[in-house]
Amino acid sequence: MRVALPIDEDKGLDSIISNVFARANKFIIIDLIDHDIKDYEIFDNEARTFSHGAGPVAIKILVDKGVDAILAPEIGLGTRELIKEKGLKLYLIKPGKKVSEVIKEVY
Repeated sequence: MRVALPIDEDKGLDSIISNVFARANKFIIIDLIDHDIKDYEIFDNEARTFSHGAGPVAIKILVDKGVDAILAPEIGLGTRELIKEKGLKLYLIKPGKKVSEVIKEVY
């Protein structure tokens, strides 16, 4: 399973969850096998600079990277519908926690 989380700084698995989704500075995608972290990648969120439509662009980027689930603190209504339409799972989480902590809590 591949899960994506919004972050603001690259601190690996110690990165802190961003307060926002589509306008976060970066995303971390984590590959999970049997609930264990096997690998991860961090990349800049190109959608963050869009004046309109950042949510759908962020979803497209994540879908193109093979994400199965999104863990985020806040998602707009239109973006939620797009997540559902694409067949992705959505978990609402609290911002300000470390990525590693959130993964342990959810998985």
